[in-house]
Amino acid sequence: MRTIVSKVMATLSVAAVLTLAACQPDQKTISPDPNQGKTPPKDTTRPNPNNGGDVSVYKRVKIAWSASDYVEYVMDGSNKILRYWSQYIYIQGTDKLHLRFYDFVYNEKQEVKRLLLDNGAYVTYTYYGGQVSHTEEFAANGKLLATRDYSYSADGKQLTGIQEYQFLGTVKSGMRYEFAYTNGNLTEIRQLQESSEKEGVYALGMVTRFAQYDRQKNVENLSTIYPYLPDVVFRVNNPGLVTFYNADGTEITNARKQYTYTYNAQGYVLTRKESGAGGTSSADYTYTGL
Repeated sequence: MRTIVSKVMATLSVAAVLTLAACQPDQKTISPDPNQGKTPPKDTTRPNPNNGGDVSVYKRVKIAWSASDYVEYVMDGSNKILRYWSQYIYIQGTDKLHLRFYDFVYNEKQEVKRLLLDNGAYVTYTYYGGQVSHTEEFAANGKLLATRDYSYSADGKQLTGIQEYQFLGTVKSGMRYEFAYTNGNLTEIRQLQESSEKEGVYALGMVTRFAQYDRQKNVENLSTIYPYLPDVVFRVNNPGLVTFYNADGTEITNARKQYTYTYNAQGYVLTRKESGAGGTSSADYTYTGL
C-alpha cells in the first residue's frame, strides 16, 4: 500500500524570482506573458487516449502498490503525455477510493496549453522561448488559486527555480523553490516561505535531498512537481535515498526514505521497495509500448 505523505514534490509554490536570480547569477529568468492574470475562456475539450484507434498504439506506464492503489501515464506514439491517472484508498482500512485524472491539451506547436482535472479545475500554460514561463491554476468556478513563474539554467536544460503565489480569499502568500542537479539528476529542493509581515522577504523552510542514484532509466519525471511539466527532465536515473531537513539543517529522521529496485532487460524499473519509519511498501511497474 502506498504511503500518502505531504511532500515538497507534490505541490510546489514560488515567490521571488529576482532573489533567486541574485543567488544564482548563471540562471536566466523567463519573462512572463503580458496577458497573464486574465481569466481565459474555459476550454472543456478533453482528449480521449482510447478514441479513434486501437489502444495498443498508445504507450502506458503503470505503477501499482495494489490493484486499487496506482498511478498511470498514458502517452501517444511520440511519448507525448495525454492523461495521468491517480487512484488510492483515502480512508485506510476501507474500500473508499479516490480517483483523479488529468488530461493534457496541446496547442498547434505541440506544447501543453491546458491541464484539465476531472473535477473541473484547470491550469493554463504560457511559453517563452519554447519553455514554460508561467502557469495559472484555477478552481472549477474560474477563481484564480495560484500563479507560478519558472526559471531555467543558462543553457535552458534544467528548471532551477519556481516563484509561486497562492490566493486564499484576500490573502496572498508567496513561496519559492530552488533546484540543484548533479549529472542530470535532481539532488536538492530548497523551499522558502515569504514573510507574512514583509513582502518579498523569504526564509528557508525545508530542504529535500536525493542521493544514491542508480544508472537505470527513470519514468517518473512528470510527478515531480505540480502543475505538471511534461517536457522538464528532473532525473534521468532513480534515487536510492530521499532525506528531509529543517531550516537549521537538522534531519527530519522519521521522513527518511530508502529505495531499492529491480529492472527489466531494457533498464526500466520493474519493482521498487520503499523503506522508512512507517514500514515498507512495494510497487510494481508495467509498461505497454515502450
